[in-house]
Amino acid sequence: MSNSIVVLGGINMDLVTNADALPRPGETIKGYKFGMYPGGKGSNQAVSIGKLGGDVYMLGRVGDDTFGGTLKESMISSGVKIDYLKVSTGQSTGIALIMVDKTGENMITFVPGANGDVSPDDIKDAKAGIESAKIFLAQLEVPYDTVFEAVDIAFKSDVIVIIDPAPVPNTEFPKEFWEKVSIVTPNETEAEGLTKVEVKDVEGARRAGEVFLSWGVDKAIVKLGAKGCVLVEKDDWEYIEPVKVDAVDSTAAGDVFAGALSFSLARGDDMVKAVRFANYAGALSTTRYGAQPGAPTYDELMKFINDKGLSL
Repeated sequence: MSNSIVVLGGINMDLVTNADALPRPGETIKGYKFGMYPGGKGSNQAVSIGKLGGDVYMLGRVGDDTFGGTLKESMISSGVKIDYLKVSTGQSTGIALIMVDKTGENMITFVPGANGDVSPDDIKDAKAGIESAKIFLAQLEVPYDTVFEAVDIAFKSDVIVIIDPAPVPNTEFPKEFWEKVSIVTPNETEAEGLTKVEVKDVEGARRAGEVFLSWGVDKAIVKLGAKGCVLVEKDDWEYIEPVKVDAVDSTAAGDVFAGALSFSLARGDDMVKAVRFANYAGALSTTRYGAQPGAPTYDELMKFINDKGLSL
């Protein structure tokens, strides 16, 4: 087994507008900034790992349009290997329409495009890479049967399986799926949607985490945004405090968290240290615009940690 990380997930172009407030239904808001950034939860996580210096492979699809070529180049330039990346002929690349307010809060509409073409056959083509990886990381922006196939391969090869359960599935996943998951990393909304436990604070996050463990998941990390996160393990749990920053865009903070967590675990860090490392990376990413441009390099993150006087 190597220290490589295989990421399965969505690859999108993010079209981002910034305004003082998010619009209500039927309301038109005047914005003050527009940007076009490489994104998609899978691609964001892979780029986050690549920029930190990890050995990472992206497994997914783009369309045969201009956005597809741009996204491939963005991943390559960030250190991501695209051996398992395919192009869907006649299909558009995934698109995310993102609105961000002055506090950094966001609303997102996702159009899958080529992400919907990622199939179990694609997973079988990448089987050797998954089996030899140390960590397999996935979200739910590609078809569920595809995720199930990849998780099964990783589980049977004793690969650490990390699931970032977003978007929240519109169907109940089988218990057999959760029993193969090493670590699940939902935010408040995702944890609440999956477990039906109200998650407004640390106690709610702990209780939601315990539900995941009752399903067979080994560890749960419930992210509370600006309030930090809660790590729940068998017979133990720990609250990881937040880092105060001047946030401008929280769009991919959760993706940077997942990427940094995977990077830290792949290099052999213990769980608590890895969660702290991921928490700091996610916080730093919110101080910059754009999903992938906001992901820090290893040197940038260590400088941030040292300047803030933080400990791992």
